[in-house]
Amino acid sequence: MAGYKTLIGPSVVISNLTKTQIATSAKPKQVIGNLQLVHRLLEKHIHQIIDPHFSLVSQVVNFANGGFKHQSAEVRSQSFHVILECYKTLGRDSIKVHLTGLRLA
Repeated sequence: MAGYKTLIGPSVVISNLTKTQIATSAKPKQVIGNLQLVHRLLEKHIHQIIDPHFSLVSQVVNFANGGFKHQSAEVRSQSFHVILECYKTLGRDSIKVHLTGLRLA
């Protein structure tokens, strides 16, 4: 049983949740649910994800960037929380590269 822990972990779940971009017409509840799950996984497991899968963190930030273009304020707020979680751990220089195309509020 111990061998299965490495097959299904937070990085696999986050990878599948953030594969596609957030469509501006997507249903807010579904998008918020995905972003909340990613946020909670990052809160608890970001140190497991950073070292071997730095490209995964980049995928998460790009996914959350799509939430800023959504029409729902709740989606934009949850996207902010996901990016903030990455920012707290990685620092400004690591996240700054992915935030270049955002418009001011």
